[in-house]
Amino acid sequence: MYAGISKLCHGPADFRRGFDEASQVIRCINRFSCATDQTAVVSADALGPARVVLAATGRPEADRFMSNVLGGLLHGRGQRRDHLLATLSAYFDCSRGVRETAPN
Repeated sequence: MYAGISKLCHGPADFRRGFDEASQVIRCINRFSCATDQTAVVSADALGPARVVLAATGRPEADRFMSNVLGGLLHGRGQRRDHLLATLSAYFDCSRGVRETAPN
């Protein structure tokens, strides 16, 4: 069972937007989930702006993008990979803030 949660709706005028956001989340879960027997609850906020791109992207395109962006982490070796992992760790330690990560 999957559940997609939209951003907060303050009134009836927001219901259409909320439905569209939740639908995008469900499309993302359906396209990128590996297991069919799992339960997933994902919010539009958790996906951020990537929700729009992921909802409109097929799995092969997303896999190519991931390989291009994360290829060094996935396939790298030695110091290069260690440096990339340290940078990624700093990025998460700085709450995914690019400016805060840069001095680290």
